[in-house]
Amino acid sequence: IEEQYKMGNCDVKPNTWSYNSAITAWAKSRDPDAGLRGEGILRQMQTLWAAGNADVQPNTITFNTAISAWGNGKDPQRVVRAQALFQEMKKIYRSGVREVKPDVVTYNSMIQVLINSDDPLAAGEQADKYFQEMKNENIKPNPFVYTNMIKAWSLREDRKAKERIKEFNSYLKQLDQRRR
Repeated sequence: IEEQYKMGNCDVKPNTWSYNSAITAWAKSRDPDAGLRGEGILRQMQTLWAAGNADVQPNTITFNTAISAWGNGKDPQRVVRAQALFQEMKKIYRSGVREVKPDVVTYNSMIQVLINSDDPLAAGEQADKYFQEMKNENIKPNPFVYTNMIKAWSLREDRKAKERIKEFNSYLKQLDQRRR
């Protein structure tokens, strides 16, 4: 799309949606370089937006999909890179850019990154930090978050893990009862 636009085809001008779609494709690809490719597109968007192209402003979806791309890739630095994007996202939001507000999908994506990490035994403890931060930010966990918290804790088999799994199952049952 970008190449065609540069060649004069104004009917295919890239925008936030088209760039987000490209990042999503990388995130779903399971390519080992998915994180690097997704973040590269995000960086390209940031450069264009900083140069005055309002049509390509990165938003919450942009960051969420770039985080997911890192989580789905195989790069040994995927957790560190996803955490860096998450911190950057929060910093941008605190600077006043409301279009880049972390949401429930952001936190769920970070928990998923931990589940897919090279240190799955630490996933539960680390996921708990994101879960608590999410609640502190008044972001309500949804069933996907609770399910991923169960997955994170199920990667180890100790007493604390069993207690946390039981607790998150209880939350899921409460949500299910409220929906009925």
